[in-house]
Order: sequence, then C-alpha cells, then structure tokens
Amino acid sequence: MGNNTKSNVTAKPRDLTVYKVCGAFVLMVLSMLGVKCVLDAYATMNTFDIVYRASELAWKLCAVLCIASAIAYYLLRKKAVRKVFPYVFVLSALVGLCALDLRYFWTEHAAALYMAHAAVYCLYIIFCLYRSEFFCFSLAAIASGFCFYFYSKGLGLNARTAVLAILVALVLAGVSFLANRAAKDKGRVKLFGKTLKLFHARFNPTVLYVACTVLACCLIACLLLGSALFAYYCMFAAIAIELIGAVYYTFQLK
Repeated sequence: MGNNTKSNVTAKPRDLTVYKVCGAFVLMVLSMLGVKCVLDAYATMNTFDIVYRASELAWKLCAVLCIASAIAYYLLRKKAVRKVFPYVFVLSALVGLCALDLRYFWTEHAAALYMAHAAVYCLYIIFCLYRSEFFCFSLAAIASGFCFYFYSKGLGLNARTAVLAILVALVLAGVSFLANRAAKDKGRVKLFGKTLKLFHARFNPTVLYVACTVLACCLIACLLLGSALFAYYCMFAAIAIELIGAVYYTFQLK
C-alpha cells in the first residue's frame, strides 16, 4: 500500500510535466500560425493599415502587462497566484517585441518572428524536461544564434549591431556568473537576498563555461571582422553547440 502511494505521488509531477510540454507544443504551433496570419494580413493592402495600427496598440499594452506582472509577482505572497505572473510576463514580452518589430520594420524580419516564437516555447519545454543547466546552456546558444542571424543580414557600425552585441554579452555573462556562483555553493545561488536552488548539488560548470567562451569568441570575431558571411557560419556554430548540448544533457538525465 505504501509503495503504491509513493508511486502515485511520483507519477503526478511527471503527468503534469507531460501536460505542460504538450500544451507548450500546441501553443507554439498556434502562435506560429497566428504570426503567419498577421504577416499575410500585413502584406495585403486592404488590411495593412489595420495591422499597422494594431501593432502599435499591442506593444504598448504588452509593455503595461510586463510591468504589472513584474510588480504583482514582487508584491504578492501567495505562491499559487504568483506562479501565473512569470507566464504573463514572458508571453507579453514575446508578443510585445513582435508587435514592436512589425510596427517599425514591417515584414522585414518575418523569419525572425517565427524563430522567436519557436525559441521561447522550446526553451520552456527544455525547462520542463531537463535540468536548469541545459536551460541556461540553451539560452546562451539561442541568444547568440539570433544575434548571428541578424548579423548575417548585414553587419556595420550602427545601433542594431551594438544593441545585439550588448544583449548577447549580458546573457553570456549572466549564465557564466550563475554557473560560477552555483559551483561554489552546491548548486545554490543567492540573488536579491534569497538563496535559490538552481542546479544539483554536484553541478559542474565546465560545460557552460566552454559554451559561453566559444560563443563569446564568435561574437568578438564577428564584430572585429565585420563580415556577414562569417556571422552566417557562426549562426550554424551556435546551432551545432545547441545540438551537442542536447545530446550531452540527454545522457545526463537519470
């Protein structure tokens, strides 16, 4: 009887994870279909003005939702309610950034919009299925891959190049910082006065260090060479790093 009860308790989190992963996959497909519909409407003269005006309203509304969800998460203490706000924040940020891009760049970054939606939902699936290490690993690889994708479309001394480089540098530095702090305290990291258990007790930061170092070297080389072709190859290097990480962390699952 005791063993049956224990197995039922163990099965519940696994079932919840399956539901989360399936739900995320369905939402990813629906969101990408939604992006296609919006892009098709944007490319049509009859509906162009509607999408153009709606995109302005959408990114402003999403910005408000992001701020409100962050404040609510910080102020509220009930865990059951607080769990909702990270989802609201991420989805609002995703939709808001896509709307902002549509507002000012029209359909120029159509492929990037599809990739952004796929990346966010895939990161969530990774977060559900794997350890936090692979999530951080994937975050670094995907952020770098996006940067190299935009660099492959044209690389020059402009604001876009600088902003993308700063954002990727912050992501790589943040992942390296978390790995370093966690390795010193059995997978625990102290942030804003709270101790968080991010990784397992025998966490080894070497893989994250290597990935971040390689990606940082690719970023620096892109900026020094200023070559869109080299950035194109670096994009595939980031994809290869992600695939290697997927194989490595899959074998690490127990």
